[in-house]
Order: sequence, then structure tokens, then C-alpha cells
Amino acid sequence: MRRIYLTLIIMVLVLATSTSAFDGKRKGFVLGGGGGMAPTMRVAIDSPDISDALSGPALNLMTGYAWNEANLIAFMSNATFCKGRGCPPEAGEEFLISQGFAGLTYLHYFGPVAMSFYLSGGVGLQYWNFFDDDYDSPDPGTGFFLGGGYEFVRHIQVNGSYSFGKTSNEFLEFEHSQFLITVMFIAF
Repeated sequence: MRRIYLTLIIMVLVLATSTSAFDGKRKGFVLGGGGGMAPTMRVAIDSPDISDALSGPALNLMTGYAWNEANLIAFMSNATFCKGRGCPPEAGEEFLISQGFAGLTYLHYFGPVAMSFYLSGGVGLQYWNFFDDDYDSPDPGTGFFLGGGYEFVRHIQVNGSYSFGKTSNEFLEFEHSQFLITVMFIAF
């Protein structure tokens, strides 16, 4: 996860070499981020019979390039955060969990800047991280991203997205899905 954010920061510094990169037109270099809520974040272990649905705050980051005013390709990363319980859950210990999607996405805008619906989709990695030394985070797996939203003023858009995928460790496979509602601030 740290590598993803470090790569994102390096890309921003390398690609944003001039102030003309942010000229107010959607065409060209685009950088964005925002936050919101994940009303549902689901994890299932090898079977739909063993699953847990949680909710929590969400974070969304994006960097990319638009070759015209309607089409954008970007690296997007979204994450949801919540408190999880150890095994067995009756033990009562709680720790921070994060899961989300990171990958290549395509966005298509249907109208002019500042008043436009858009749809997005992508393929990348699904990840699940434990912020506790007693638990190892599973290996990332293939993830998929579907979303859409509305850019209601210049540089601000409301986004709803659904991403899903699998992670695994040496013993188990985990199925994940998350629905996010975020407000993103976009520089272009």
C-alpha cells in the first residue's frame, strides 16, 4: 500500500512540471482526491456463508491524463477503513482494517466541464490490510471497479463506486466488495 502512494506522489512530481498542466481544461494532466463514506464493505472467506459486512470512512485518490474533454485514463486508488475483531471475535480485541481497489481506470464524461455526468470502470488489484502486528495481510488479487458520478461545479464531483475482487494467503481465499460515496476535488 505504501508503494502505491509513493508511486502516486512521484508521478505527480514528475508529471506536473509546469503550471500550464493545470489550465482549467479537462484535457491534459489530471490530479484528484477526496473522501467520503463506505456504507458497506463486505468480506467473505471461501464461502458466502462466512462473511462480514462493515462500514466506515473512505478515501479516493486519482492521477491521470485526459486526451480530450470527454475521455480520461487514470490510476485510481480507493480505500475503506473500519474496526475489525480478532479471532475468535469473542476475544474482544479490535484493530484497524483497510480494503480497497488500486488500478487503471477509464472515465468518460458526457457533458462540458462543471456540469457533467460520467461513468468509470477499471481493472487492478484488490487489497486488504490489517494494521495490527498479530495478523498478516493477505496478498492482493485481481480487482474490478465500476463507478459514476456528477461534476456539479468546476473541480468538484460526487462519485459513487463499487469495487470487488479477491485476496488470498497460503490457506484461504477472501472475496471482497465495497461501495463508496465520495466527494472528489479534481485539478486539471
